[in-house]
Amino acid sequence: MLLIPISTLTKDAFEKGPPLFVVGTLPAVATTTEWNSDKSTEALILTQDIFCREAGGVMLDMAYLPRRTPLIQVAERATNWQTNYGIQILLQQAFAQYRMWNGRVAPEDEITEVVMREPDV
Repeated sequence: MLLIPISTLTKDAFEKGPPLFVVGTLPAVATTTEWNSDKSTEALILTQDIFCREAGGVMLDMAYLPRRTPLIQVAERATNWQTNYGIQILLQQAFAQYRMWNGRVAPEDEITEVVMREPDV
């Protein structure tokens, strides 16, 4: 796998072709989906160009509040892209820690159902 840092999120930035995998590492408050004179100087504006790969790909956002971050909202509008919420990362971490501390497997389906049902805090 080749990791290529980019300084802009336009199609022209993808010299090796559109990305197959996108990982969001910014807090949700540091991004926006539209230009806003109050916020745009402080936030990264996300466009559909990020998800220009026609065959789709996988997007993982490490931010977990709000659950549907601006990056996830943009990815959900793209064709053939699978989105992964930041809260899912925290759940997997919790399940692994539970196994390490207790030597047992947590009831993952039940816990996930309860967590995903709850609104953002």
